[in-house]
Amino acid sequence: ALEQGRRAVQIYPKNTIQRNNLGLYAMYAGDFEAAIQEQRTVIEMNPNLVLGYVGTALPQLALGHPDEANATYHQLEKLGADGVSAAAAGLADVALYQGRASEAITTLEAGISGDTAGKNPDGAATKLATLSQAYLLAGNSAEATRATERALAASHEIPIQFWAARSYIGANLDTKALAIAHDFGSRLDADPQAYGKLIEGEIQLKHGKAQDALRLFIESRKFADTWMGRFDAGRAYVEAGAFAEAESELDACQKRRGEATALFLDESPTYYLFPSVYYYLGRAQEGLNSSAAAESYQTFVSIREGGQDPLFADANKRLAALKAHVN
Repeated sequence: ALEQGRRAVQIYPKNTIQRNNLGLYAMYAGDFEAAIQEQRTVIEMNPNLVLGYVGTALPQLALGHPDEANATYHQLEKLGADGVSAAAAGLADVALYQGRASEAITTLEAGISGDTAGKNPDGAATKLATLSQAYLLAGNSAEATRATERALAASHEIPIQFWAARSYIGANLDTKALAIAHDFGSRLDADPQAYGKLIEGEIQLKHGKAQDALRLFIESRKFADTWMGRFDAGRAYVEAGAFAEAESELDACQKRRGEATALFLDESPTYYLFPSVYYYLGRAQEGLNSSAAAESYQTFVSIREGGQDPLFADANKRLAALKAHVN
């Protein structure tokens, strides 16, 4: 897609939409510097194009510059209702990336109210789905479920249902999650079938059945080789004690990190998922007695410091133990 996008821009360099698409393709391909460069040109050509700012802020966050991403989203807020709506989703993504669930919840609630008043049901549904994940991070499964039910009442799009299923799993409502997985499995398209397998596998993993989970995660690749499928497999291999296999899967997540910017390639920010890769990579490297484990844990702790991630305490403890061992 990136190569075809470049050819399209060479033919028609002043086509704003094609250049914006090129920037997005570069972002999903993990070429974040190129993505930002293209979107800067896009914004010069059309300062009111919302996706130009989203396509700038997400690569900025992926490069490890959350303050720059926030600044870009605040610029986006000046572009009217659509800009305010997109900025709220982005600012919440940055907050969740840093583990600041309470801040994300406040931002999302305000964004949902704005979308509802502005008759933007799709924007509200997407934020409600993210809100459910924020409440899970904050340890409030009851509110996560309420947000999930509101999201499903507003939309039954594939991304909304997938986040709903993950929320149900986090709230120990496996039957509801399985219903979504079975619905996905009945679809003709490959992507929902793949995500249905991931939902089933995440239920097994939650119950400590790593081998059963792995079978489902790997089976999902028959339909689509997704970033989330690689991440889930990495987690499962860690739990199964297969650390070399876990490291391989998590390395793939790092190489394909562009896909994590918006998991469903719909420009709806999801980069908050990525920091956990460092935690599980640290676990895999620690299991392999690799000195790289300390660096992975340190990266995770540095991103999530001051947040509410339940993995933070364990990462900190493991990092301290590794440092003590070296000393």
